[in-house]
Amino acid sequence: MSILHNVQDNRTHVIGPWEVAPLEYYCLLEADKGRTVIYLDHGRAEAGTLSSWRDGKVWARFSEGDTAACCDPKDLVFGIRRL
Repeated sequence: MSILHNVQDNRTHVIGPWEVAPLEYYCLLEADKGRTVIYLDHGRAEAGTLSSWRDGKVWARFSEGDTAACCDPKDLVFGIRRL
């Protein structure tokens, strides 16, 4: 596991560090729905909630709303806990 600093979490309006673990698309289980995922893009990190996956893509909600964004699984890690 590793630590990401300055993760933006629009679900709770908090920015801070998270302990993270790899997300492996082919290992996702139904029980993983609702887990925190963190999107990594060019030095930016944003926390969201895993909602579904299919055809090699993952959907996650990055705000308090119901709309989910499509992501490439290689751009996501699981958020284990906020530090």
